[in-house]
Amino acid sequence: MNTRHPTPSRIPPAVPRARGNAGVLLALLALLLPPTARAFTATDASTNEPYATQATWNLGDNGGTGFGEWRQVGSSATPNRSLDADGFAIYANAGVGEAAVGRSFADDLALASGTFSVTATHDSTTHFSGFALYSANDAELLRWGVTTAEADAGTYPGFWYAIGAGGQTIYEPIDRIYDPDTPVTADYSISWSVFSTGMNIDLSITSDSSPITRQLSLDNSSAVTSIAALVAGSTQAETLHFDNISAEGPAVPEPATIALLLLGTLVLRPRRGK
Repeated sequence: MNTRHPTPSRIPPAVPRARGNAGVLLALLALLLPPTARAFTATDASTNEPYATQATWNLGDNGGTGFGEWRQVGSSATPNRSLDADGFAIYANAGVGEAAVGRSFADDLALASGTFSVTATHDSTTHFSGFALYSANDAELLRWGVTTAEADAGTYPGFWYAIGAGGQTIYEPIDRIYDPDTPVTADYSISWSVFSTGMNIDLSITSDSSPITRQLSLDNSSAVTSIAALVAGSTQAETLHFDNISAEGPAVPEPATIALLLLGTLVLRPRRGK
C-alpha cells in the first residue's frame, strides 16, 4: 500500500537580519530614543532651599529645578542682593551702571521657542529695572521693565522695552505710569519663537492697570540660553524685587541622537536579493 506523504510547504522567505550586533544595538537605541521633542520646565522661588535657610541668596546658589546656578550675566556688574517679603531683591546705588544676575537653562539648553514668567515690584522709576533674554555668550536679545526715558511726549516713567540693548540702549514705550512715586507691581510673561531670519516676541504685562500685550519682531534668530534681572542706578538707587520665576518650552533632541537614529535605520535595512 502506497502511503502519501504531505507535500512539503514552501519554506518561508528568510527574515532580513541586522548587519551584525552593532545593528541590533543601534536598533534598540533607536527604540529607546525616539526623535520627538520633550517638554522642558524650569521653576524657582525665594521660599525654596537654599535661600530659606540662608535668609539670602548668593551667586552659585541653585534653587528650584531646570535652571543652572545664579551668576553674573554679561558684562554688567554684580548687583547687591537680599531677600525680603517681596522675594528676591537686587539694587544699584546712585551713579552705578547696569548690574545683572540671572540663570542659564540646565544642561546649557538653548530654547528656540518658549515662555518666561516672573512677578516683580519696581521700587523706583528713575533709570531702569527689569528683565532680559540672552542668547549664547550672553548676547542680549531683548530687555523690558520700568524706566524713565525720552519719548515724543517728553520724559515720563512707564513700561518700556529695548531690542538688542547692550551699549546702544534705545528704549521704546509700552505704557505710561501716572504715579511715579508709588512702587509698580507687575506680572510679566514673555513668549518667543525663532525662525530662519528672526524672532517673534509676545510680551504680556499685568499690573494695576489693564493687561498690556505687545508683539515684537527681532532680526536676530538666536535661541534663548538664559534670563536675567537687571538694574541701573542713575541719580538715585534703583531696586527691583521679583519672585516665582518659570520657563518652559520644547527641547529639541541633540544632533548626536538624531544621527544615531538615522544610522540605526540604515544598518537595519534588509539586503536586496541577488
